[in-house]
Amino acid sequence: MKQHQHDRIAILLMCTASLLLSIASGNAIATEVYTWTDANGVVHYGDKPPDGQKAQIINVRETHGPGTTEADPSPGEAQSDPASDALAVNDAPEQETSPPQSAADARREKIANNRKERREAQAAMDRLCVDHRERLAHVEPNRRVFYLDESGERVRMDDDKRIALVEESKDFLTKNCG
Repeated sequence: MKQHQHDRIAILLMCTASLLLSIASGNAIATEVYTWTDANGVVHYGDKPPDGQKAQIINVRETHGPGTTEADPSPGEAQSDPASDALAVNDAPEQETSPPQSAADARREKIANNRKERREAQAAMDRLCVDHRERLAHVEPNRRVFYLDESGERVRMDDDKRIALVEESKDFLTKNCG
């Protein structure tokens, strides 16, 4: 029983060591990353271009390799700094387009857009609540309410219309403004 357990631990340690060595050597060697989209629209990334398919080369910076402690320079700095330009893999001029957006980035963008739309909808609702409160404060206590008609003449609102506006504003405030 103990021998079997020792064998399993030894195999596990050898697999872990070989995995770590392959990762470390892969970081030192890999300088080109290719991206392509298959027939199903799925975006792939790899260190070798696929056979018979058009692929784009992505700029890879070696700044975050093992043992680095500095942050990646901003895009403006990377273009103006010759030392960091030397670290970038050169692309052919026709391959300067940006790679397709990843699924995670697309999801983050969708969440941000939804959040923005909700904020805009809430702001619009808040404006409507303010408008109905102002209308209620102006129309409800006053028996004589005047407004300008289409021709620009000042006209007195009849009581039925005034009461209908008051009820409309109260209903809206109750349902939407808490």
